[in-house]
Amino acid sequence: MTSTTVTDSDGAAQILDLIETEHVEVVNLRVSDLHGVSRQLSLPVAAVSEEVLVGGLGAGMVYGGYRSVNDSDMRMLPDLTTAFLDPVMGPRTLNILCDVAYADGTPFERCPRGILRRAVDRLHSLAGQSQLMVSPELEFYIFDDVRYGTEMNTCSYAVDSVEARWNTNREESPNLGYKLQRATSAQITPPRDHLYELRCDIVACLTACGVPVKYHHHELGGAGQSEVEFLFEPAVSTADHLQIGKDIIKTASHKNGKTATFMPKPLFDEAGCGLHFHLSLAAGQHSRFYEEGRYGCLSDLALHSIGGLLLHTPALMALTNPSTNSYRRFSPGLSAPVKLFFSVANRSAAIRIPGYSMSPREQRIEYRMADAIGSPYLTMAAICAAMADGIESKIQPDEHGFGPYDVNVYELPSEERAKMSDVPTSLEAALASLQSDSDFLTKGGVFDMDFVDMWIGTKTQNEVNQLAMRPHPYEFAMYYDR
Repeated sequence: MTSTTVTDSDGAAQILDLIETEHVEVVNLRVSDLHGVSRQLSLPVAAVSEEVLVGGLGAGMVYGGYRSVNDSDMRMLPDLTTAFLDPVMGPRTLNILCDVAYADGTPFERCPRGILRRAVDRLHSLAGQSQLMVSPELEFYIFDDVRYGTEMNTCSYAVDSVEARWNTNREESPNLGYKLQRATSAQITPPRDHLYELRCDIVACLTACGVPVKYHHHELGGAGQSEVEFLFEPAVSTADHLQIGKDIIKTASHKNGKTATFMPKPLFDEAGCGLHFHLSLAAGQHSRFYEEGRYGCLSDLALHSIGGLLLHTPALMALTNPSTNSYRRFSPGLSAPVKLFFSVANRSAAIRIPGYSMSPREQRIEYRMADAIGSPYLTMAAICAAMADGIESKIQPDEHGFGPYDVNVYELPSEERAKMSDVPTSLEAALASLQSDSDFLTKGGVFDMDFVDMWIGTKTQNEVNQLAMRPHPYEFAMYYDR
C-alpha cells in the first residue's frame, strides 16, 4: 500500500528501511474487532525490530466477541504487505494491518481477516478458475455538529449541517444560502456542494495510502451525504481498504472540524447510507458472470450466485446490516431495496445488474442490501458464503420468486408487492432468520456455530433488548397527553 512494494520474503528488511528513509516516528499495528472498530498498538521506532515485524506482538484483546477477560492474551501478526504511511496524522506514522492469533502464534478462528480468507477460498473452490473481484460504494454523512444523550429521564439527539434545508433562515453572519432540500442532492456541484473540497482531501489521503478510488460525489441526502466508490480489487484487499477508508474519512473530517458517521439512517425522512457491492468472478480479463443472449447477459454462475444471495439475505443481513439503526433505512421511496428480487438497471432491486457494464469484460452484479456500520470483513465473508452456497446448490432465483422483475417496486399496487419476498424490518427479525438459516455460513468452516450463537446472543442482549427497554422520544409525541 506504500509506494514501495513490500514482499513476504524480505518484508521485514524493507519495512525497517522504509522507517529510516521516510523518517517514521511511530509504527501502528492495527487489527479490526468483530464490530468493525480499528484497534492499535503504537510503537516508537526504537521498539520496532525484525522479531516484532515477523513474529508479531502480544496484546491483551478484551474486545467484544473475542475472548473472555481471563483468557485475553493474544498476538498481533503483521501483514507487512499492507503497510502504508498515514497521510492524516501529524507524527510521521506507518500503519500495518495485522491478523489476530492466539498467544502462541496459531491462527485465531474469529480473526475477521481470517474468516474472510476462508470464505473467499471456499467460493473460489466452487467457482473454478476465477477470482472474486469487488468494487464497493461507500456512503456516509458528514455533519458540522452532533449531540446525543440517554439517561433515565431524557433521551435526545441532534445533528446539524451547514447544507441542511432547516438552516435556510439561520443567522450565519452572513447566511450565503445554497441549502439543500430533501433527497435532491445527488451529484450536485459547488457552491451547493459544501463538502467538495473536504472529499477531495479525503480521496487524496486514500490514494496516498494505496486505496484505489474510482470517483466521489455528493449523494442524495441534502444534509451532508457523500459517497466514495472504490475500483475493483480482490476481496481481502477490498475489505482492508474499506477499513482504512472508514478510519481516514472519520479522521480527516474531524481534523477539518466536521464529524463523519456511517450510521445507515441518521436522519428521519432522508436518504439512508448503504454499502453497495459490485461483484464479479473474473478469469483474467473475462467475467465469468457473462453469457450473451440471456436475460441481463447473465451466466448460470451469475444466476446461482444471485440465487444464493437472495435466498439467504434475511439471515445474511444479521451480519451485513448488523445494527438496529440499519433497518430504518429500508423505507419505500428512498432507494433502499424493500423486496428481494433482481433486475437490470433497477435501483429498487436488491440485486441490480448494471446496464452500462453488460460486456464480457465488465459484467457484474450489484448487491444493494448491506451497510457500512459493521465489519467489512464479516460483511464480505457472509456475502461470499451465500454466493458459494448458491453455486454449490445451483439455486435458481426464478424458482424462489426472485424475478427478474423489471418494475419500480415502489409504484406497484399493494396486492402485487405482497406477492414478493420482503427484506427483514428489524435486527431482531434478521437474527431470527440467522438462527434458522446458518448452514450456508458454517459450510467449509468459514464461520462456526459458536460464532453464530455468540453473534445472535450478543446482538440480542446488547442492542435489540437495550433499545426495546427505552422510551422513544416520538412515543411522547404520540401518547403523553392521552
